Amino acid sequence: MKNSGSTHEKLQKKLEKRQSEHRYRSLNKIDSVYTSRLLKMDGEEYLNFCSNDYLNLSNHPALKNKSIEYAERFGVGSSSSRLITGTLAIHRNLEERLASLYQKDDALLFSTGFQANSTILPAITDKNDVIITDQLCHNSILTGCLASKADFYRFRHNDMDHLETFLKRKSNGKSSEVWIVTESLFSMDGDRAPLDKIIQLSRKYGAKLYVDDAHAFGVYGENGLGFGEDYKEIDLLIGTFGKAAGSFGAFVASSKIITEALINYCSGFIYSTAPPPSIVGSIEAALDLIPDMEKERRYLHELSKFFHQKLKENSFETSENPSHILPIIEGEDKAVLKKSDELKAAGMIVTAIRPPTVPENRSRFRISLTTAHRKEDCNKLLELLSNS
Repeated sequence: MKNSGSTHEKLQKKLEKRQSEHRYRSLNKIDSVYTSRLLKMDGEEYLNFCSNDYLNLSNHPALKNKSIEYAERFGVGSSSSRLITGTLAIHRNLEERLASLYQKDDALLFSTGFQANSTILPAITDKNDVIITDQLCHNSILTGCLASKADFYRFRHNDMDHLETFLKRKSNGKSSEVWIVTESLFSMDGDRAPLDKIIQLSRKYGAKLYVDDAHAFGVYGENGLGFGEDYKEIDLLIGTFGKAAGSFGAFVASSKIITEALINYCSGFIYSTAPPPSIVGSIEAALDLIPDMEKERRYLHELSKFFHQKLKENSFETSENPSHILPIIEGEDKAVLKKSDELKAAGMIVTAIRPPTVPENRSRFRISLTTAHRKEDCNKLLELLSNS
């Protein structure tokens, strides 16, 4: 009995440490979400600046109707993993559609982007390989790198000279394969990776390119399908449906040999129940809509530039290159928490983002703009931030 409480005691101390550092996290119960702009919590309505529903599709009638249709036709769950009896014709139809859209040999569905990034790299690399990632890549990518047996290096954020230093050192014939891994649009800073230069370096040194396109999907690209549709040189593309597509899940688009290897070696695919039919239906509906939403994308880009300019004019520290993700750097954890509480009291949800999600002394607000937001929303937020 002496050690029965040891785990709880250790965890309690860790939680107390988080609290003392102003990094303790807890869950907020949301009553309902009207649009990507408005939500209801504790009976009160709030203006929301934290949604990844960039095109405001999560409540779109077409997605709801297709989701209901697929649930009625195929049931509410797939009931099994893909390798048992979970692969329905609708799963393969969607994968074939994605492969065609991105002009890849094949595509494969995953339940989440985290699941994909954290398990794909260990499945396609071995101890003779090298993975070189941007320093600010998402935790899911870092998890995948650490779980792999490959040598793993991180280059300074968007620093092509530093990337080339690693490539020169590692692309010398001793490594079986070198993979460059990056996000296309970074989730916390909202800036773009210089894909043109990265592709040049990958070809110069014979490296493969792995790109997580999660936050660009739906918002960028010739048909709104992310940078992946514009850069055919990407060897392995990750996309997600839980953001601009308004639904849930993820996919990888790549060569046939890679998807076959994932089916056989990727734990995140092998041991997970297949995505529910209702989710597949909503994704199909989103893919029907997104290519024709150029007007909405143009509006979102214009709104992002407007708010970015306002932030710069008022001397807020933010990214140099505007996108629909705009950080407002506060620095100290305690300060950003205090301002977040003040904003909530004023009717706005703007979550404080703190380490380890972002680097030390870089705590911030991560402003997510959507097609449902208006200029007056941005002005109101700016006024509150300026007066806090």
